[in-house]
Amino acid sequence: MSAYRRTSTSSSGRKRRSSREAKLEAKALAQRQVEELRRRHADELLRARSQAAAEASRTQLRENEQLKKRVTELQRRLEKQTADQRGEFCEADVLTQLQAAFPTDEIHRRAKRQGGADILHEVRENGAVCGVIAYECKNVAAWSNGFITQVRKARTVHKARYVVLVTNVFPRGQKHLCVVRDVPIVHPSIAVHLAHYLREAIVTLAQSRATEPERQRRADRLLQLIQSEEFGEQMHAIASAVQDLKVLQDKERQDHERTWARQSEHLAAISKNATRLDGQIAAILHAPVARDTGAGPPLARTRTWALPTRVAARRA
Repeated sequence: MSAYRRTSTSSSGRKRRSSREAKLEAKALAQRQVEELRRRHADELLRARSQAAAEASRTQLRENEQLKKRVTELQRRLEKQTADQRGEFCEADVLTQLQAAFPTDEIHRRAKRQGGADILHEVRENGAVCGVIAYECKNVAAWSNGFITQVRKARTVHKARYVVLVTNVFPRGQKHLCVVRDVPIVHPSIAVHLAHYLREAIVTLAQSRATEPERQRRADRLLQLIQSEEFGEQMHAIASAVQDLKVLQDKERQDHERTWARQSEHLAAISKNATRLDGQIAAILHAPVARDTGAGPPLARTRTWALPTRVAARRA
């Protein structure tokens, strides 16, 4: 009996050890499977990230290439523009300003193929032509002394009393206004101011009884005044004030636009809520009358606010 018990106990012990070993092996197998799944998941995640990064890189490269092509195209267009083409805007702006400042004069723009000046200004007083001012407009990147030669030729072609070079660039050390070889050079922002003085001189000389040589001497004296330091300082002050005024006007316009935008938002909110209330009120007022007055749900009572009892009694 003792031997049987020992045999049975030994067999039971082996079974328990075998069961533990099986459990450990199963656990180890499960652990290995989990680790394998984690490794596969990490590999797949890494591949996905690499693919996403590669696709993003390809997308960025395509966008960069498109941007480079766009920049190259714009640069090519800019390089194709000649000095005359870049001056188109300047001419149109100056023409508009002159026509607005001197509505009784005949001021027109000339085609490039005609040669001569860009703008001709016939000064008229009481319907009579008093003289001509010729304007050459240059909106360029750098100054050229050839501009003066071109403008002086225009004076001969149009037999103009004065010729003016309107430009955004000046000889070295100059800005806003200067005179080179009897040709006033002026910035577009103050071109009308200079034209006012030249026009006044033309009208005065035309109406005077002076001889032509005397008129020419007076015209030359006016150019000398324009070349003077005092005149230049005053015109520089005008130009600076014009530029500062433009900055203030631009800021004011932007402020107005922001205010108008906010006003539009408020008006839209008012309209939206008012329309919603109108619909609700119309639904009540225009609803069909029910035959059985007791069938419908009771109308909600409007809340009324009352003073506390003590306060109401004290006031009574």
